[in-house]
Amino acid sequence: MFCGAWPISGQSRLEIAWGVMANASISRDRGSRAGSGEGWFGALSEPQGRRAAQIPDLLSALARVHGEAQALAGRAYEAIQHHAYDPYRQFCEKRAEHAALISVLRGRIGPKPERPEWSATTDKYDRALLTLSIQACLKFSYALSATPLMPIGARETFIHELEMLRTAREQLTPIREEEGVASLVDELDMALMILEEIVDRAPRARRVLNATCRGAAARSPPRHIR
Repeated sequence: MFCGAWPISGQSRLEIAWGVMANASISRDRGSRAGSGEGWFGALSEPQGRRAAQIPDLLSALARVHGEAQALAGRAYEAIQHHAYDPYRQFCEKRAEHAALISVLRGRIGPKPERPEWSATTDKYDRALLTLSIQACLKFSYALSATPLMPIGARETFIHELEMLRTAREQLTPIREEEGVASLVDELDMALMILEEIVDRAPRARRVLNATCRGAAARSPPRHIR
């Protein structure tokens, strides 16, 4: 969402990538399409009626991806307590897939949707993932804060969560007075405070690597050049 765009046939590279991800999600739900060759590039010029016909499939894929994101958030929390970060990375990938589907859905639905519930359902899942991301990050932060010695690479791994939290705060601040938003912002601020402290005290991978190399060089016997 925040990457630079390079126009290709009226679409950005990111939109095309999101479309490919969205089509992959639909294919998992409708195996009969998996080998049909239908893809995002073919959908660029397809009739509006056909685009609208795909919206139920996209919404079904979105519901499935959201459920998978919820499950991965729980797995990531358990794994982080044992210094394992692969489930967390999988959770981040699932969030990207979720965002791809949201983006494609908004494009397919358009400003004048055929069915008003399409926009409402898309907005519901968009807010639900934002809430899940913030609350999961708060749990991740508590789990990490209980670790006296942060493993190498933890800083580089979780610095992306800081970016996510700051972006989410920008989105939520204007609507803070809406129901449930104020408490969510409070959770966000708590996660941000804890995670900033964690990232500050976590070892930098490059610094540790440089120190290791200097130590190895100091232990090596001098080489005489003949």
